[in-house]
Amino acid sequence: VDVADQLPTHRFTVCAPETGEVRRSLHANVEVKIGLPDAELQAVVGRSTFFLSTSSSEAVPLTLVEAMASGCVCVVPDVGGFPGAVKDGIDGIVYPSTWSAFQVARVVRQILAAGYQANARRAAVASHSIEAMVGKYQAFYDDILRV
Repeated sequence: VDVADQLPTHRFTVCAPETGEVRRSLHANVEVKIGLPDAELQAVVGRSTFFLSTSSSEAVPLTLVEAMASGCVCVVPDVGGFPGAVKDGIDGIVYPSTWSAFQVARVVRQILAAGYQANARRAAVASHSIEAMVGKYQAFYDDILRV
C-alpha cells in the first residue's frame, strides 16, 4: 500500500481473504476487496495491468501464476520462489526485498512504459499450464524410477 502513495494517479486493488492491516492504511487510490469469490477475483486480475507483491517470504503463490496467465506484469521481491517463476527483465521484475516503496514505485512506472504483458502470459503458459506441469512431473518420475 505504501507504493500507492508514490503513484497517486494510478489505481490499486488489494484483494485479501480477510481484513487485517490492509484496512488501516487505505489511500484514496486503493480499493480493498475482502473475501471475493473465485470468479470475481479472476475478473479483478483480468482487468489488472500488473501484479505487485511485497511479501517477505513466499513460495510460488497461485495468485502469481494466475496473474501471469492473465497477462499481468509481475513485480515481485527476490524471496522464496518468486525469482524462479519470474524472469527478471523479460516477463516481470524481481526487485531486492530491501527496496523502499519509492524504489518499487519507480520500477512500476518503467513497466507501464514497456511491453512486459505479453511476455508474462507466454511464460505462465509455458511453465505452468497443465501440459507443462504434467510433462515436468512425468520427467521427474521417469528419472527417479529408473533403476
